[in-house]
Amino acid sequence: MASNTRIPPAVNESFIRFASNVCDQAKMDYDEWLPNSQELVYHLQNRWRELVDQELSTDAAEAEALRLFGGPSVVAKSLRKPWLMRLFQYKRFRPERFYFFILGYFLYTWVVISDTHWKDLIQGHTITPFQILLPFGLDFWINGIGSMLIGLAAAGCVVLAQWQPIFKRRWLNQLLLIRYSLLLVTGYALFALIIRSPIGAYKTLTAFMVDYSLFTSISIPFCIMHVIGIVIGLFGATCLIFEISDRNWNNLRVHTTLAGILIAVYVSFAPPPPKLPPPPGPKLPAILSTILDYNITGTTKIGKDVRGWLNKKEWFKIHQNQELIEQKPNPKNAFQITQSFHSDPQETYDFEYFYVGGDWKFHDIHLHSLHGVNFDLDLSFIIGNHAKAQGLIMLTNGVLTDTQKSFVSLFFNSVPFTQATK
Repeated sequence: MASNTRIPPAVNESFIRFASNVCDQAKMDYDEWLPNSQELVYHLQNRWRELVDQELSTDAAEAEALRLFGGPSVVAKSLRKPWLMRLFQYKRFRPERFYFFILGYFLYTWVVISDTHWKDLIQGHTITPFQILLPFGLDFWINGIGSMLIGLAAAGCVVLAQWQPIFKRRWLNQLLLIRYSLLLVTGYALFALIIRSPIGAYKTLTAFMVDYSLFTSISIPFCIMHVIGIVIGLFGATCLIFEISDRNWNNLRVHTTLAGILIAVYVSFAPPPPKLPPPPGPKLPAILSTILDYNITGTTKIGKDVRGWLNKKEWFKIHQNQELIEQKPNPKNAFQITQSFHSDPQETYDFEYFYVGGDWKFHDIHLHSLHGVNFDLDLSFIIGNHAKAQGLIMLTNGVLTDTQKSFVSLFFNSVPFTQATK
């Protein structure tokens, strides 16, 4: 065989196209594509030379060489590596690895929301979806929609860690190694997919089966979605781990990510520190046995506005001729007390006082009824919500007499009601 037989450019170009087609169908990685295509061309060239030495024409030798080598799809199938190996190791599949990680974290977000709120969601409490959408709370990031943002941040940290700065000053490139610390966030995200998600789902499903039958229209989809979420979450975590390693398992990226996983494990499962006894609270006030005068006591901030408003109403003599009906401490707050009064059967109201700074201070007045008009509102609410208070009074009263209309008009210092509730 004349190994130095010159190959016509058209034949060589045909072989190059064939080799490129084979490499594309074999889905080779960037660093494999060129040497493999060159090797394929080399084999085709040698086969062509052998056929030419057998006295075949140039075109016939070209066609026969391609026929003997096999079709592109057949050759590509023999050279193509398993899809799982390509997905985990090939650089050209980097977008797919991030895609599976984001998909896995999206399903993890669904799983963790279901694990946290499954009773409310199944029982149809409509307030729950709004609660988990509220931002900036710890539950939003750990057990709500915000956990999806942590997944996106984890993927972004990997991209930033893969960036290779090429500044001229070497110390600046060394300083930028601090970007690897962001992989602690990625470590937490991997911990959530690999450890927290299966454990949380197991606890939820165990409690779920106590209250619901295993085979119901609720439990079967609930379990199936959990299984899908966990399996794809583990697959997505594996994809991101291979992306971080970049065929080298002994590097700073891998070590920092592992540190993030270990920190997350410790924070999540370490026993809580012993609780210290609570510091002594303020001394409880003595039992009050006298009527407080709101004009003499100190005031809270709200009480100051209420008392100022009252003092401008010269006709409003609520503090005169009052009879103490009842004195009630707040069962939930020992530093709050209510004194109920009435001047006559049609005027009843409560004075609210707070114990602040070692003394009782006037806070607000709750008006039950005045001149036969049902108020049932705090005076601070009436002052701050003028129009809304008038509307509530109209809704809670029957037909108002002319005297009652005049009183309401005088009370609000506004135009009298033109229409009474009928």
